[in-house]
Amino acid sequence: MDTDDDFYLHAIKKWKLLSQDDREFVTSNFIIDECATLFLYKSSKKTALLFKKCLLEESEVIQVNRVTIQDEVEGWSIFEKKSEKLSFTDCVSFAQMKRLDITQALSFDKHFAQVGFNLV
Repeated sequence: MDTDDDFYLHAIKKWKLLSQDDREFVTSNFIIDECATLFLYKSSKKTALLFKKCLLEESEVIQVNRVTIQDEVEGWSIFEKKSEKLSFTDCVSFAQMKRLDITQALSFDKHFAQVGFNLV
């Protein structure tokens, strides 16, 4: 969404490549919250609303899974145990991914690989 982002072109290429496959993409309400907030503060409200529009347009491709209370509890456990500076959102994402048996992450965040997920 943010053309000034260092990963913008790489993300566009990766999305186009992966969305051609018959893949299921999953995200969480925590990630949507984090992205919308980031777009608002790093770019503009217009960019955040464009993000919302894109999510709606891709709703058949991207499934939004709500974080459960157990994901949050497990997220706090991961947050407490790991020595790296991991965001709470990342820790909850790890817990949710484990619960949903998701092994791959479309991310540029090296922390996902460090805790055992495959980056695509």
